[in-house]
Amino acid sequence: MQQNIKDKDFIQNQNLKHFHKLRFHYLGWQLHYSDAFEYASLHLQHKITIIINADCYIGKGFDKIDDRKLGDNVVYALTRHESFSSTQNCSTLDFCGPGAKYIGSHDAFVFKLSAKVSQKLLERINFRSNMVSIERVLIYNLRQYGKFTVRNPCKTLYIMHNHCSKYRITKERFIGYEKLRLEKYLKMEGIPFWKFTAPFSDL
Repeated sequence: MQQNIKDKDFIQNQNLKHFHKLRFHYLGWQLHYSDAFEYASLHLQHKITIIINADCYIGKGFDKIDDRKLGDNVVYALTRHESFSSTQNCSTLDFCGPGAKYIGSHDAFVFKLSAKVSQKLLERINFRSNMVSIERVLIYNLRQYGKFTVRNPCKTLYIMHNHCSKYRITKERFIGYEKLRLEKYLKMEGIPFWKFTAPFSDL
């Protein structure tokens, strides 16, 4: 998180039952995926780790995670489910559900590391987590430079989206003078679809 003591005060004032379990790690800038994976490499080895967008929360199914399947070379890239209010009040397409069609949306990454990830991988994912198509760039590089198998068992592991709003700071979500999607900026258009996506799967 950016170094703003007011953020910690705001969270503390929510009187959360498990506030004592939170650890605040100040960066001085907006989170990049490289920051999250580097932190996990250094401080969370051998522990199940979740990187999740701030407008989502963990739902059911996480008790089904099997350490033997979620090993050194597996990452779960989860597509979100929509809360009841979102399905009632918003037009939602990019979600996981019985009638949903996979379109390449991911809002959480679950993994367990036993060693540091490579510097090459960190360099390739050194982008803000709110950029358009960053998840595709991340998935591609997890496979290419981390040698991970990427799966999407979102129909077993539920993450719930709770941000029914069209408000976005658009200028922060694109890159370069031309304001491009990240995958286009990185000239990834020619890469086969399956290399930077993770369709619905089992564990």
